[in-house]
Order: sequence, then structure tokens, then C-alpha cells
Amino acid sequence: SAYAQTNFEQDVGTAIDRGIEWLANNGAFNNPSSAGDASGLAMLALLEKRASGDPTDPPQGYDGASATDQARLRSAAAYILDRANETSFYAYRDGNWMFALSEYARTGGPDKSVLAPGNADYETIKQVMDRLVDRTLAAQQRAANGYPNPIDQGYWCYTGPGCKDSSTTQFAVAGLAAAKSFYTSGKSGDDAFNDAGRAASVDTALALSRQAYELNAYVGSDNASCFTLSATERGHGYNANFGSVGGYRPSLQQTASGVYIQLFGGSNVNTPMVQQYMEWLRNR
Repeated sequence: SAYAQTNFEQDVGTAIDRGIEWLANNGAFNNPSSAGDASGLAMLALLEKRASGDPTDPPQGYDGASATDQARLRSAAAYILDRANETSFYAYRDGNWMFALSEYARTGGPDKSVLAPGNADYETIKQVMDRLVDRTLAAQQRAANGYPNPIDQGYWCYTGPGCKDSSTTQFAVAGLAAAKSFYTSGKSGDDAFNDAGRAASVDTALALSRQAYELNAYVGSDNASCFTLSATERGHGYNANFGSVGGYRPSLQQTASGVYIQLFGGSNVNTPMVQQYMEWLRNR
């Protein structure tokens, strides 16, 4: 049935289109991209756009995009395929590159044979995803990396293990969750990307992150005016080393990402700690 958009929904659609045009006009979808390490975020904004403007429609992905948007996506993907083998692990960049490439590939985005035929410097999407996933898995704080205490495991710092940072961990987790879809759902019915071994390794890493957000859940808030609002609420701060240098009380943004981190790690909406995080958010 026909869906009548509200004025607000039309305004949101217009704002998204204007934002994407601004990104395009300022080179975010070029190769090289002016967005640099954040190029995957610009790419994802384009992939997640509703082509009709109707917010109830699915994201356009690559197959549903206009010819103009498809050209932008190909150029943005080519930039990542060209750059991934020239970089080392960086949580913010590798995370957004993984979730952009995953959605691009799973919705029909063409691979190296179209983006850079005959160019030996480029890698295929599968090769790049493997590279990004493997170095992200290796950089997680875990027992094998010298973190025997479970409360210290599951996080990523900026360029490897070394701190219980939530702002970087949320990108690594989101990227790995997208990579799991890449390795398990195939491309338009094809199994070219399937990789059961890496998918299992990703599951192990995501479960470890879920555990971290359960063990490091805190009371209180970074806003003193709403410090504690109920006895059972729990949240997460920018850094989990509370009580030491760099420790932070729970914040809105890091508690929100703490919900999806637990869900990606195997929890569901009724898991007690997820409910406690949601209670913290609801109360504020």
C-alpha cells in the first residue's frame, strides 16, 4: 500500500540528500578520497540511503542505487581496495572500512575486475576483508595478547591492545559484525565470500567484547545532574578503566553502543545486562 511521508520524514530525506551531495562535491567519494580514514562512513551513508526517500523502504545498497550513486560507490570502494594493503591496524578506520565494504559487496558492488582491471596494486574485496579482519582480531585484548584477567579482555585501543577504550572498540565490533555477514551470507546468492573459519573467529571476538561490557558496567553518569536515577541501571563510559587515569563514568553515546556490542556478541534484548543498559538510556 502507498505510504504517505510526514513533513518531518521528507525533511530528513532532503537533509540526507543534501549531506551526500556536499560529501560528493568535496571529494569524499573520489579515489583518493578526501574523507581519508573516514571514507567508509561516507560510503555507508550512500549505501544506507533510501532511494525513494521513504524511511520504511530498505537501504538502496549498490543494486538499488542510481547510476550516479553507483559510480560514487565504485570509486569509494576502489580507494579502500587500493589503500588497505598500505596501512596497519587502526580501529576507527578499519572498522568503518569493514562495514562499508561488507554492505557494498553483499548488495552487488563489483570487485577488482571492474574497479581496477589488471592493476596488481589493488586487492579483491575478499582479500581486503580478510586483511582487515585478521589484523583486527589480532589487535584485540585477550589472554593470548597478555591480558589474563577477563575484565581486561575484549577491547581495542587505537592501534592495537593497550587500553579499555569504548570509542575505538565500538568501531572494531561493528566492523567485525559486518564482516560476519560478509562471510556467511554470500553475494546475491553466491558463496564467493563464505569463510566459516573467519566467521567463527569473529564470533569468538564478539563474545569476548560482550563479556567486557557486562563486567565493566558501571553506575552513575558523566552528567552530575542525573548521576544515579535507579538502583539497577548500568552503563559504560568512554574508557572502562574507571578509578584510574583515563577512567570515565557512563555516557549516553558509549552506553548506546554498549547495547549493540552486547547484541552482536550473542545477547538478546531480554538479556539482563542489555536491559540494564537500556534502563540507563531510558532514564536519561
